[in-house]
Formats: sequence, structure tokens, C-alpha cells
Amino acid sequence: VKPLTYSVVKHGIIGLTKYTATYWPKKIRCNALAFGGMENNQDKDFIKNVEKLPCLRQLYLSSNRIKKISGLDSALNLDKLWLDGNLIEQVDGLSSLKNLTDLNLAANQIELIGISLDNLKSIRELNLAGNRIGSFKEVLNLTRLPQLTYCNFSDPNYGENPICSLCNY
Repeated sequence: VKPLTYSVVKHGIIGLTKYTATYWPKKIRCNALAFGGMENNQDKDFIKNVEKLPCLRQLYLSSNRIKKISGLDSALNLDKLWLDGNLIEQVDGLSSLKNLTDLNLAANQIELIGISLDNLKSIRELNLAGNRIGSFKEVLNLTRLPQLTYCNFSDPNYGENPICSLCNY
């Protein structure tokens, strides 16, 4: 039941956001967007337009075959970013998002974390489930995130990382 509830709520919020942005743009300010992929044969104007949204607070780019994170440098007010279900191998292009508190990178192809998240000092929730992380060394990189209170390496919606099968996990 829990995975079903999660999916219903997620898609309900995204649907409501799309509806609000489409039918009430002059009466209600909409701060969450959900739209097609980035850096995947996407029109260059698309990426330029994302860069023109400095007040954007929530961005849902789930399941868009995104291979590379880019074009978010000016989204300085972004506090929630969902990039789950894409083709991301490297965690790059997030260092300017200092207000980010919720990051979902589940169900990608990430093996290494390294220092890629070090600038995200406000991050509280991080979902890395269903990736290719197989070393405790990578998990130790997350100790540099002082506000991190929730980190997920295994999730019923996305699966688990190889690290979840290691001894002492």
C-alpha cells in the first residue's frame, strides 16, 4: 500500500501543479514545474528557459531520460529537485543550489558520490535508492552534509544499491 500511496500523491501533486500553471497563471503563482527531459536531444531554448526561472522552488524531472544535470545554476531558490528514474551517471551541476533541502536521484546509474554534493549544506532528504553505489567509502562522503536527516539507499519503488547486500549494511 505504501508504494501505491507514494505514487498517487506524487502524481497528484504534479498534476495539480500542471493544471494550476496552465489554467490559473495570472491568479495563482506556481512554483513547481514538471516537464520533459534536459540534455537529451532537448531544444537548447528549453534549457535557456529553465535558466530564466530564478524564483523556481520545486522542479520535478522524473523519468525523462536525462543523462546530464545542467542548466540549473540560476535556480538559486530551488529547495526540491526530483531527478529520479533518469540515466544520470555523474552527480554534477548542483553546486549552486545552496537552498536545496530535498534531492531525489533514485533509479539512475550513479556509482560515485565523491565531493559532488559538498556544497549542498541545506540538504535534509536524499534518495539514492536504485543506483549502482557499492562502496561504504561513497557513503562516507555524505557525512559532510550537516543537515542530512534522511538518506535512502533502498526503496520499494526504485530498488536498492549493491551496497545494501554488503556485510554490516
